[in-house]
Amino acid sequence: MKIKVRVTRDLSRTIDVLFLLLVVSLPCVTLPTTLLAGEAALSADDISAPVAIVISADNGNVLWEKEATSQRAMASTTKIMTALIAIECSQQPLPAYCPRSASRNFTLDEVVEVGQNPQTVSTSSLMNGCSRQHEKRCTPNSSLRKGERLTLLNLLHGMLLPSGSDAALTIAEFIACGNSPLINNGTICVTNFVHLMNTRAAADDLRLNNTRYQNPYGHSGRDHFSSAYDLAKLTRVAMRIPTFASIVRTFRYSLESLGPNGEVKDYSLRNSNRLLDDDRNTSRWRYLGVNGVKTGTGGVAGSCLVSSVTLQGKWIIAVILGSTSDNNRYSDSTKLLDYGSHVVGISKFPFPILIALIIVGLILSLCVLIIWSGHRSFNHRLVR
Repeated sequence: MKIKVRVTRDLSRTIDVLFLLLVVSLPCVTLPTTLLAGEAALSADDISAPVAIVISADNGNVLWEKEATSQRAMASTTKIMTALIAIECSQQPLPAYCPRSASRNFTLDEVVEVGQNPQTVSTSSLMNGCSRQHEKRCTPNSSLRKGERLTLLNLLHGMLLPSGSDAALTIAEFIACGNSPLINNGTICVTNFVHLMNTRAAADDLRLNNTRYQNPYGHSGRDHFSSAYDLAKLTRVAMRIPTFASIVRTFRYSLESLGPNGEVKDYSLRNSNRLLDDDRNTSRWRYLGVNGVKTGTGGVAGSCLVSSVTLQGKWIIAVILGSTSDNNRYSDSTKLLDYGSHVVGISKFPFPILIALIIVGLILSLCVLIIWSGHRSFNHRLVR
């Protein structure tokens, strides 16, 4: 009888130990698994924007979409195409669609002189530009002025980081007209550049069937629209160009221009994309692995965002169009990126951190078990 009681007590103690170990260890295993899984489901109601998409940029597959082929105003996400054309037309061999004026083999280091029309799009311009000679008279937002000279590469940074429409117009006039006298007739040059944009959109590697361009900077117009799917495809092509990818992942950038009389003007640029994964980005929206690409904001277009994540050897692109606020576009984008990461198998935390969490959890579980066992043994001795 005593043997039976002892066996029963030992079995009960063993069951208690195993149960306690399971309870303590379960969070240590499930927490990393949850972090690895990301967003497992996403409904149309979860995304406040009317138009959205997330794709695997590795193969182009659509992972989730909401009205992704509907035609919408796209605001400054237009500048992705403007940049693509400027970079491609500065490379060799020269693409067939590039204008003949580009046959002089200019590079991104080419010095470009600003034409007479940048003030016509000064609603968004190069930020925080200051002339060294007149620092006390600097304004927070400083537009390009006629006769300023700066490199094409610097203009691209000014267009893609703070979304300078004056830089976009200057790039368009230069690519379409070069240094010809036509540069003084901005209308002709911009018309020619817009033709290049629509020609490039129809190319076989893009086939942007729901996209039409009317200007190079993104002002809303009847014949200026795109779709979330088209923007995702365009970004997938543009991000494969090292120069473009390098610019859109840059958080801060400084440049100089020379005025007509040789005066130096300094510009300090900051990327408008709050998701950007950069140590200098203190925004609460900073997202692990985000390496671009472009914001867009307009009365008709609403708040737009094209974002890209490259992490653990995998790449996804998300697009939001028509969001009702700045915060909503970032909230929606993080949901898309969470879901896309789950589908392609990107963990929210680096793998070594997940392993460390599991090990620490198991060690804590073992410590609790040892303390509990010692406490039970002590109580048992007191009873005896």
